[in-house]
Amino acid sequence: MADVLAVISEVVGVPADKLSPSSGVGNVDGWDSLRHMELIVRLEGDLGIRFSGAEIGEMNTVAAIEAAVARHGS
Repeated sequence: MADVLAVISEVVGVPADKLSPSSGVGNVDGWDSLRHMELIVRLEGDLGIRFSGAEIGEMNTVAAIEAAVARHGS
């Protein structure tokens, strides 16, 4: 299983130790809507899961992303 925080860090280009549970689209330089979709696609591919549109709409912070991944059992 991929380390979710490591994937987020890699995709958005921010060191993992600079991210917090509240980090997300709009409050992290470089984490824009395009980067966010790249992140979703990467997580789906790495973890072999698919997020619903509703889930994607709610996955706007590190904490929300980790919770969504956990709901899929990854």
